[in-house]
Amino acid sequence: MERTLIAPGVHLSCDPAEKFNRCRISIHFAFPAQRATATAHALLPLVLERGYADCPDMTLLTKKLAKLYGADLTVDARPMGCNHNLCVSVTGIKDRFALEGEPLTREYASIALGAAFHPAFVGGVFDPQAVEIEKQMLKKALEDELNDKRIYCLRQANREFFGDSPAAVRQEGYLEEVDGLTPEQLTAAYREMLRTASIELIVLGCDDAQTAAIRDALLAELTAIDRAPQPLVENMAMPRQAPAHKTETFDMVQAKLCMLFTLGQPMQPQQLAAVRLAMALYGGSVTSRLFLNVRERDHLCYYCSASFQSFTGSMAVNSGVEHADAARAEQAILKELADLCDGPITDEELVGLGLAYPDILDVEGHLVISKDLADADRVTIVTYGGSGHEPAQAGFVGKGMLDVQAVGDIFAAPNGKLVFDAMKLADKGHGVLLLTLNYAGDQLAGKQAMKLAQKAGLNVRQVVTGEEIQYDPNGEDNKRGLAGAVALYHIAAAAAREGKSLDEVADLAQRYADNMASITVKSTDATHPQNGMSFGDLGETDLMEIGAGQHGEGGGIRVPMSSSKETVALVAEALCKNLELKAGDKAFVMINGCGATTMMEMLVLFKDTVEFLKAKDIEVVGSMVGEILTVQEAGGFQMNIAKWDEEFTRLWNTPCHTPAFSKE
Repeated sequence: MERTLIAPGVHLSCDPAEKFNRCRISIHFAFPAQRATATAHALLPLVLERGYADCPDMTLLTKKLAKLYGADLTVDARPMGCNHNLCVSVTGIKDRFALEGEPLTREYASIALGAAFHPAFVGGVFDPQAVEIEKQMLKKALEDELNDKRIYCLRQANREFFGDSPAAVRQEGYLEEVDGLTPEQLTAAYREMLRTASIELIVLGCDDAQTAAIRDALLAELTAIDRAPQPLVENMAMPRQAPAHKTETFDMVQAKLCMLFTLGQPMQPQQLAAVRLAMALYGGSVTSRLFLNVRERDHLCYYCSASFQSFTGSMAVNSGVEHADAARAEQAILKELADLCDGPITDEELVGLGLAYPDILDVEGHLVISKDLADADRVTIVTYGGSGHEPAQAGFVGKGMLDVQAVGDIFAAPNGKLVFDAMKLADKGHGVLLLTLNYAGDQLAGKQAMKLAQKAGLNVRQVVTGEEIQYDPNGEDNKRGLAGAVALYHIAAAAAREGKSLDEVADLAQRYADNMASITVKSTDATHPQNGMSFGDLGETDLMEIGAGQHGEGGGIRVPMSSSKETVALVAEALCKNLELKAGDKAFVMINGCGATTMMEMLVLFKDTVEFLKAKDIEVVGSMVGEILTVQEAGGFQMNIAKWDEEFTRLWNTPCHTPAFSKE
């Protein structure tokens, strides 16, 4: 977009935007924010949007816009750090789409210039009746701020953060000043804006002749004004200081946590691209660290996002939390920021994995690759997930199980591009099966990877495992993917080695996924491997939680600690009911330690499970016992039961060789 100076304090930016069918004319008035006139400037766009001299009421204006094929007039105001920006904008279809050849662009310009420079005055001031109506609307908006705690928290944080600096001026206005604001005061503020503001005329979707006509019309309007443009306030930054906390208490279930950070120096233009990328990674989308880790993985907040204000060199993190989780959420937010700055430990872990098992696998960046892949002439198996759950999933890469795993950061899914790279590497011309655990981050990465695969023409099928069952009838039915997927890795790989087609392998995998169920029993909390932060609030109690999440997130029901037999009876009964297991059926049983459960304890749990099923005349024909999908030092276990048939049993009893699991 080309930007040129057309008069003192006035710039024109234009772009023909030929590929679009609409055009836009925008007039921006930018000026330093002032405390004395903040409320008037907040009210001004509301009054200006009601009409102008040639179209003095909202009914006439609406009819006029409708006649112009539904054109749109907006007048709004927004802060720019220490400056204020009022924008008058008209949008509508281009002239060439007019049914009768009407000069639409000329009409748009007339409306924009009329709204900006010729308000509907009565006796030389804004219409008192219109002013009074819009004062009531502004009052309601300011009063309602307290009811929208998300906005209220952010604005209060900004007021505390910026103190007496120009950036602290409430550009939405001050409630206590609205009633006293007169049409004369509003008119004076408006005329001063026209006289002193820097003006940006932005024309999009118009040809050179139309743009020139709009430019000349604006300059003609300015000749009647004694212009004295004032310079805008340059970018500022609050000085660095020790962290400060402020708490306001309301009678509500959900708390709002807002955190502000400063660079300590003004933002430089050459830094903007890097900062915008960092914001996207940190908290700018549903694939960011804050969303995937603090919200989805740790379940510490209802929402969590980050934004950056280049005018003040400040970053805001805005989240909704349970009162009891506020301190932990703050720690988690700070931890993700530190990780973004310092980098995770995943790279070191993967180097160690490659050095430990050079005969089984190779490590290339964040891809773990089976040595067996080099000579594969079959359907191949790919999965992905965050690190920190060792041995899964990298521990099951090798002969007879996974061909490639794409590894994410600690407890965070990798991006979709890396997953796509894994599928490209694995493809041997027979198709690729992508196995995905049912977590938000994994699903998002998988969706992106599948789109890339489709575009590249890869033959890929995806199967999602979400075998967790809802133990607490009043809890959330999350259907998270747990350790049961590991047995599926071997069965799917065995089917591929028999020469089955991709559709046959994928259908088999889906059938397996539909016939297994898991429950997690949590006895102690886990901590994060990088910062030691706890993943739960079970604490030092004599309780256990049945139906907790993989990381120890809540979601189940807490009961007194029980013996192995008593616990197995509760868990296995629920799984059998879910799978509709009956006498004569065959089953697979997995006891997965969460990180701190001893092998002795897991073997006792397995024995009691086998005996429980035997009493129901259900035969256990396959098993896995040990640490399979862990979360650091979390106490507890996962029980997975799958309903097996002869095909599952046969495929299971084939050889495999991986760092964490082997069968002869």
